[in-house]
Amino acid sequence: MGFKIGVVEDSAEDTPKKRFTSFLASKVLRRSIYYILFIKWLLGLLVGFDFQN
Repeated sequence: MGFKIGVVEDSAEDTPKKRFTSFLASKVLRRSIYYILFIKWLLGLLVGFDFQN
């Protein structure tokens, strides 16, 4: 209960900071997803190349 109240107070206290952190987190998440997709694509290419040889 106390933790919940603390979280609510925090979000009410610094909204710009929270917004910035959430924006940063979403940006990092998106970038990591792009990296994962790129790595999967590269691995797929390598596997296809190996199968061709």
